[in-house]
Amino acid sequence: MKVNLKFIYVLLAGAVVSATVIFSLEQVKARPDFCVSCHLENGERLHSAKHKAFTATRQTNLAGQHRAKSPENFGCPSCHYGKTLPVRLRVSLEEAKNTLAYFLFKFEEPKKINSSLMPDENCETCHHNYKGGGTSFHGMKAHIPKVNLSCISCHNAHAEGDADYYFMVEKDVVTACRKCHPHIPPSFRLNGKNPS
Repeated sequence: MKVNLKFIYVLLAGAVVSATVIFSLEQVKARPDFCVSCHLENGERLHSAKHKAFTATRQTNLAGQHRAKSPENFGCPSCHYGKTLPVRLRVSLEEAKNTLAYFLFKFEEPKKINSSLMPDENCETCHHNYKGGGTSFHGMKAHIPKVNLSCISCHNAHAEGDADYYFMVEKDVVTACRKCHPHIPPSFRLNGKNPS
């Protein structure tokens, strides 16, 4: 069998070019200003409100609070990126799909965050003890093995909230809890205070 060296050189060149493009894109995506580089039809920048809160001096949401602790190490990919190859591929495919949809169909701010772009493994890098490794869920053994919620089911990264309550959004928590506890009373409040 004769080896076609020209074909091998073309394959190697293609691999080098592909690796260079992927590496360059990863470096560009790591910059928070990249995520607000596209413009909406009204002239505003895509994700501008999220970016403003994320980089604000006074943190009003979970993403901003994380960034304030380590601004040089915490950017958009810290949450919107996978740590393992399968999740990175899933996130990259979702990003490509969303980018294509943005340019071809929906030139607008997304109305809902796609939870697949915020995998729990990113949270678990630092907060690995909260899910308890299968022995508890936030210290509640009664919820194992039944609870299967993503972190952002209760802790909204970009919604304005209260750090004392870990930036949980009450309606999201109640919705998550009602999956197993349908009889939660309408008066239930995260802070334990009934509405006046």
